[in-house]
Amino acid sequence: MAMEKNIIKLIGKMVGYTGNFDGIFTHGGSAGNLTAMLAARQVMSDYNIWEDGVKENRKIGFIVSDQSHYGIGRNVKIMGLGRESLVRIEYDRQFRMKTSLLENCRKKADKRGIRVVAVVANSCSTATGSYDDLEAIADFCEKHDLWMHVDGAHGLGVLFSDKYRVRINGIERADSLVIDFHKMLLVSGLNTLVLFKNADQSYETFAQKASYLFKKPAENEWFNSARRTLECTKSALGVVAYTALKYYGRSYYKEYIDSRYDLATAFANLILEDGEMELAAQPDANIICFRYAPVNHEDTSLSRINSIIRDKIIKEGSFFIVQTEFEGKLWLRVTLLNPITTENDLQELLRRIKEIAMEIK
Repeated sequence: MAMEKNIIKLIGKMVGYTGNFDGIFTHGGSAGNLTAMLAARQVMSDYNIWEDGVKENRKIGFIVSDQSHYGIGRNVKIMGLGRESLVRIEYDRQFRMKTSLLENCRKKADKRGIRVVAVVANSCSTATGSYDDLEAIADFCEKHDLWMHVDGAHGLGVLFSDKYRVRINGIERADSLVIDFHKMLLVSGLNTLVLFKNADQSYETFAQKASYLFKKPAENEWFNSARRTLECTKSALGVVAYTALKYYGRSYYKEYIDSRYDLATAFANLILEDGEMELAAQPDANIICFRYAPVNHEDTSLSRINSIIRDKIIKEGSFFIVQTEFEGKLWLRVTLLNPITTENDLQELLRRIKEIAMEIK
């Protein structure tokens, strides 16, 4: 547990938290986000929602972008709040939350009888790797006394980067956040840290009275993880995170993250220079969405062609790429995690995509 506390202290200070902050480890970002959102629900409700349940005439809501991980919207429903409590906000051409619409979004929810209590920001989004404007979201949340949660499962590794930390300016103003060590921090198994700016609020997640587990319900036992997470029994995730950080070191994380983000920019430039390829958006992170889309080709058939291309590449085992869909179009998606992937590898990927496209024709 000492190792876990040291990691929490280190990451919290890197975020910019001061004073009484704390955290807890969970098995994965979905569980981590749910843990933080449950705390937000309890803290920001004006009644004891854990004990009394959701009151029909006093429903609460979370503002969420359609670019958020699917688990965020699912968490709202898991909490029993229902579809109406999932207050959706539009995103811009770079797939970032349209923060200019936050005020209007809150007012519309209020007219429907939904009192917004929190905003969930992406740092970065899972599908496109886009970072929301945390400063603007923090301004809005502070103005209306709302909880600000940041899903940084994939993208908060930039805490270790001098070059790309600007992506998360304002992160120190978040009430809670999650970061996955099994994403950009190179841990092989599920390992997520949930951080709370106010340590006491992390104990608001649950309030059940299990006497055989909890001697004094009012006592904040930092070592008793069952008081703050879904998991009563879990592996020593803090030890794994501590070991990874000691093995790699902060300097290696910095070099690794900078190189993968730099490579994503280089890949985006290759796509822009290729007349047969289309880029969904300039990458903020190491995630790139693109597709085969030659000039004068019928747009209606491109999704089918790109899906076939992806299936063939996966089956032959030459590269690993996934696909995603937004705004009615299917896109190929690459996440640059392997530290030995080079620009030459990506040039070869584009060449192979075009070869397969010619075979389909």
